[in-house]
Amino acid sequence: MPATFGNDFTAVKRVALVGLAIGATVTVGTLLAVGLPASDRAVWVVLLALGPAAVLCAAVGITTASRVRLTEQSIQHVLLGRFVLSELPLVEFRRVQRIPPGLIFEGGKRMRLLGMHLGLLGKLESSIRAMQRLSSNSTMERGARKGSARPSS
Repeated sequence: MPATFGNDFTAVKRVALVGLAIGATVTVGTLLAVGLPASDRAVWVVLLALGPAAVLCAAVGITTASRVRLTEQSIQHVLLGRFVLSELPLVEFRRVQRIPPGLIFEGGKRMRLLGMHLGLLGKLESSIRAMQRLSSNSTMERGARKGSARPSS
């Protein structure tokens, strides 16, 4: 079964809490500095409180649409779990680029992973390296089996 890596909705929840904290701080600071608004301006208070959370949730929410799928033979960049945006062979993987996030392959080919959490990039890199080791070990074992087979005389 292929492994998938990407932001999920727990990341959206985290930034929502951060956005609400920022919004609450700005709102309280504004209310202390300016005073209570007239009733026709109450909408602005709500926007000040909820605006940062909405913007951050939208920005991170978009990044949950794409994931990286790691198979035995390839690395795929997948949109909405169905559409393969790009696919490159596992054996051509060279390194992870942290900023901007992405994967670098032979010949300078890259797979851009905008918005992927750096912790996930580290886990992805470890999994890719492990898959490469498994792939090279199984290739060596197959070669050893072929070499040890002797024709009967």
